[in-house]
Amino acid sequence: MKRKISVGTVLLLEALVLIFVLVFNLCISWGFGDNILHAFSFLLDLPSILLILMMVAPALLVSGMGKDFLRAFSVGKKDYTLRELKRSLEAVSTVQKIIFCAAAISGMIALVTILYQISDISYLGPCMAVAGLVVLYAAILEFFLIPVKANVQNTITDLMDVEDEEA
Repeated sequence: MKRKISVGTVLLLEALVLIFVLVFNLCISWGFGDNILHAFSFLLDLPSILLILMMVAPALLVSGMGKDFLRAFSVGKKDYTLRELKRSLEAVSTVQKIIFCAAAISGMIALVTILYQISDISYLGPCMAVAGLVVLYAAILEFFLIPVKANVQNTITDLMDVEDEEA
């Protein structure tokens, strides 16, 4: 079996890359100095983050996949059965779909608001910003879930190869 980098290390590296890209883009857009903190505040929209989480959490609880989803983050640290790994893979895939749906729903609500308030041009910017931030947050969450899913898939493949060799 190949030596793997732990999922925690990969997620930490992704977070650092994401922060670097964010700061770099803000510096290009807003310049260096005190303006960058002001620019960063435009990227924070707590209701949009909560909307995504409020759609993901209940779906995981109702489907019974909460433990399976959390297990995906510890694959590689502990040994799991093929069944447990497949359940974790399904849980991560389900969360990815729910995140996409949550972003689409929130974006459409913002679009309807924009179209409803189109006579007052002052609503256009804030509503478009909210729609864009929801998509940004969904993309960031996907950015973190893609290597988790790949790790589970690779572990399943490795486990299947080991079982084939033993047979």
